[in-house]
Amino acid sequence: MSWTAEFVTAAAWQDPPYSPLYNWVSHVGLTGPPQTAFGLVANSPLGAVMDTGWVIYGSLLVIGAFLVFEPRKGTRPVVILILAVLAGVGVSLVGIFQGSNTNVDSGLIAFHAVGAQSVMLAGSAPAAGTRLFDAARPPRELAPSFS
Repeated sequence: MSWTAEFVTAAAWQDPPYSPLYNWVSHVGLTGPPQTAFGLVANSPLGAVMDTGWVIYGSLLVIGAFLVFEPRKGTRPVVILILAVLAGVGVSLVGIFQGSNTNVDSGLIAFHAVGAQSVMLAGSAPAAGTRLFDAARPPRELAPSFS
């Protein structure tokens, strides 16, 4: 969801053109007139599309985790649920509180920063954590053996 929103939003940039190698991803979520944010000129005419994509992605991440993992079945699902909630809430905060100069001036940038850090740390941990939990268990037979 958020990759589609980022693609659509980045394609709308005209001056200066958006480059994921040059611009921060937070730049695509800026709404309003062009501004200098994080030391770079940002002009995102469809910033609301990106912000909406982040909020939807965060919401779906949390909902999906609760649909897939049963917390009463042990430590593994509880840990994965906690990380999914942290990542989902984090990415939603990024969409709600833009990395704009206005939010820097008002102090609301703290929510953007905490959200970004949450999704970066908690968002990648479930993949590693899932693998670590699997490594502790003996291998399972996935298909019947016909020997």
